[in-house]
Amino acid sequence: GTYALTPWMNAVLRTGFDTYNNKQFIRISKGSLQGAGDSKVVLNGSEIWGESLKGSYNEGMGSGYSTNTDFIVTANKKIKDFDIDGLLGGTIYFTKDEGIEARTQGGLSIPGFYSLKSSVNNAIVNSTISKRQVNSLYGRLAASWKSMLFIEGTLRNDWSSTLPKATRSYLYPSVSGSFLVSEVLPKYDWLSLWKLRGSWASSKTPAGVY
Repeated sequence: GTYALTPWMNAVLRTGFDTYNNKQFIRISKGSLQGAGDSKVVLNGSEIWGESLKGSYNEGMGSGYSTNTDFIVTANKKIKDFDIDGLLGGTIYFTKDEGIEARTQGGLSIPGFYSLKSSVNNAIVNSTISKRQVNSLYGRLAASWKSMLFIEGTLRNDWSSTLPKATRSYLYPSVSGSFLVSEVLPKYDWLSLWKLRGSWASSKTPAGVY
């Protein structure tokens, strides 16, 4: 929701939630040249994986969710010839993913019976889980003079759970400015706008999970 603190200052609190759930089943019939396995054979001069000739079955499930919560205070105020615009905020982002996968090994003991119970050897099972959280504080301050001179600066600090405690806090700033030169020159039909502008920014991306 949005809350008016003063006529020129507002506060915003919002939360987002995303989730997903996937299932997959892969069936490869006996004698098929598609798929992959754990042994290679040569057929008519070409290498193929022996597992696919014996058939295989794979099933997997994946699920996850993420939440994003923001609290932002914005301000916009005019003081004589100056327009001042700024914000100060914080964000908490969290994501979690889980997955499990199992597949037959050594082919199918019963052709056409697609089940982990049909695995010639013990079925292979893998599971994964990953979590990540990033906490952020950030701010922005912009000012303009007579709508022809503009300057803006931003500053953000993140704390990522995928980094060790000694380095998980990292800061990155930016600054930019522009000047409408055409506003101080005589008006010409062939020159509607002449602007000088420049900017500098630093950005960082945290390490992935594990």
